[in-house]
Amino acid sequence: VLWILYEIPRFHRVFRTMWRLLEPFLAILGLLAVVMAVFASIGVHAFGGLIWEGNPNIVNGAPQYAEGEYWPLNFNDFSGAFVVVFQLLVVNNWQILMDGTVEAARSRFPQLYFISFYLVAVVIVLNIVVAVMLSITRKMEKGIEARRSK
Repeated sequence: VLWILYEIPRFHRVFRTMWRLLEPFLAILGLLAVVMAVFASIGVHAFGGLIWEGNPNIVNGAPQYAEGEYWPLNFNDFSGAFVVVFQLLVVNNWQILMDGTVEAARSRFPQLYFISFYLVAVVIVLNIVVAVMLSITRKMEKGIEARRSK
C-alpha cells in the first residue's frame, strides 16, 4: 500500500519529507528517551516499594488513585517507572499519579519530581521536537519553492 502511495506525486513529497525528518527526529527522540530514563531511575530510587495495592496511606489520602485502580502504575521497578514517566509525558491523569505518590511517600518531594518532569520533558523537550520538525519542514519547503522558480 505504501508503494502505491509513494508513486502519487503529492504523497511522494510527504514520504520524502518524512525520510528527511527521520535522522534529526531520532536524535531528538534519543534525548527524550534519556530524559525519561533518568526520571524513571530517580523515581525507582526515591519511590520504589512505596506503592502497593491496598496501601492504607493511598486508600485514605488519595481515593481517586485507589478507586481508579492505578496500583500497577508505580515506581517499584524500572519498566514500571518508565510506563509511569510515559504517562506523565502524555499528561494522562498525572495529578492522580502524583497524589498517590505523595500519600505513599508522606512527603512533598513527589510534587517537585512530577512538576520538574513536566517542565523538563513536556515543556522543554517536546517543544524542541516540534521546533526541529517545523524547521526542517520549512527548509524543505524553501528548497521546493527554489526549484519551482528555476
